[in-house]
Amino acid sequence: MAGDASGDPMPILGSDGTLVGILDRLEGDRIRLRSSPRGISLPVTAIASVSAAGLRLNIPADRARALAARDG
Repeated sequence: MAGDASGDPMPILGSDGTLVGILDRLEGDRIRLRSSPRGISLPVTAIASVSAAGLRLNIPADRARALAARDG
């Protein structure tokens, strides 16, 4: 799930369409963001959908960033 077979990065978008980060990997029940020095992650329950455009969350970007900062 960390991008497609060509290695293209998969963006993580808030429900408002704003970029939250780039998917690094799935780790248990968390999604890890790439290039995150603190290992920022979000719960997989925040995922609304996955498409060629990226991983869309069920919460807006600002809330996702706050959640990631608190839980990361």
